[in-house]
Amino acid sequence: MRQFFLLALGFVIGIFAAVSLYAAWQSRQPPNVQAGSMALLSYHVGGIKAALDGGRCDRGTLQPHVASMQALAGQLGPIFAPTGDDAQFGERAVALREALAGLDADIGSGRGCAAVGEAVAAVGETCSGCHRAFR
Repeated sequence: MRQFFLLALGFVIGIFAAVSLYAAWQSRQPPNVQAGSMALLSYHVGGIKAALDGGRCDRGTLQPHVASMQALAGQLGPIFAPTGDDAQFGERAVALREALAGLDADIGSGRGCAAVGEAVAAVGETCSGCHRAFR
């Protein structure tokens, strides 16, 4: 019985030590800026889609999301450099910025939620194109 208790205690201490070492190792890793950037873009696309689903396609609702996405799109080069094919990545980043500019223009155009939805789909397509090429 005593041997079983010591074995179980050693097992618990070993698990605790392994978890502590793993946490210490993780804290020394640099933050994953690429994943964070993609999470932010995804959050803002989700916010735009939720607003459109709710019938709110006014500039006041959508502009903060678009402005944040435009600011982040302007930083994609430094965030993801080097990519291995920097010329193609640069073209894809420009396409995203252009799609976002089109979305921004459609928000203020007064053409309605359908036009904004099409612009959001165009942004999604540019995102998908880059993901197909670089994932």
